[in-house]
Amino acid sequence: MPEPSDTKGPVWDGPTRWFHWINVVLVFVSVLSGLFFLWRESFHVEGREAKMALKALHSWIGYVWLANLSWRAVWGFMGNSNARWRAVLPDREALRLIGPELRALIERRPRQHRGRSPVSRLSATVMFAMMLILAATGVIRAGTDLYHLPLGPVVAAYVAGSGVDASLIDWRTETELADPEKFRTVTGVKTVTGKTHEALSYLLLAWLVLHIGGVTLSEVRQRSGLVSSMIHGGEEDS
Repeated sequence: MPEPSDTKGPVWDGPTRWFHWINVVLVFVSVLSGLFFLWRESFHVEGREAKMALKALHSWIGYVWLANLSWRAVWGFMGNSNARWRAVLPDREALRLIGPELRALIERRPRQHRGRSPVSRLSATVMFAMMLILAATGVIRAGTDLYHLPLGPVVAAYVAGSGVDASLIDWRTETELADPEKFRTVTGVKTVTGKTHEALSYLLLAWLVLHIGGVTLSEVRQRSGLVSSMIHGGEEDS
C-alpha cells in the first residue's frame, strides 16, 4: 500500500510503479485464464487438445508474470529508498507499529509514514512470497504437463523409456513413450503441485481483497492519496 511523500521527490520511482500496474493486469488475466480452464466444461470447451491449449495459454501468462516478479526482485536492490528490500521487508520496529497504525486508521488520523507503512510492508511481503510460490509451482506444472522450459527437457529425459529419444516426448506421446514407473512418479508430483498452486491462488485472491480494502479505507478515512501516488509517484514540494 503506497503512501504519499511529505518531502520533495517521488515516493515511488517509475520502475516500481510500472511493476505494480503490470502486476495488477497480469494477476487479473492469469486468474481469468485459470478460472476459464477450471470451468471450461461450462463453456462447452471439451477434448484434450482444447484443455492443453488453455493450459498453454495460462502457462505463457505465468511466464510473463514471473519475468515481472523477477524484475521487481532485482529492482529491490537498485531502486530508490522506498523500492529497496530494506524498506519493504518488515523489521521488528515495523511489526511493533502495526497496532498503532491500525488504531490510526480507525480514528481517522493521518498517516505519518513516507513510503510503506508497517501494515503495507507486511502485506507486500506476504503477497510477494505467495506470488513467488505460485510462479514456482506454475513452472513445475508447465514442465511436467506441457514439457515447457526450463524443466520440460529434464522431465522428458527422466521419464523416457529405455531406448526412447527424450525429444520425442510431449503431452501427446508421454503415455506411449514414457517409463510407466517414472511417469507415475511425475504424475504424483503434478498432482501435489497442482493442488498447491490452485489453493494458493485462492489464498492470494483473498489477500488481494484485503489489500484493496485497506487501500480504500485509507483513501476514504485518511485522505492518504495511495492510488494517485502509485500513478504519478507521489511527488510533492517540501
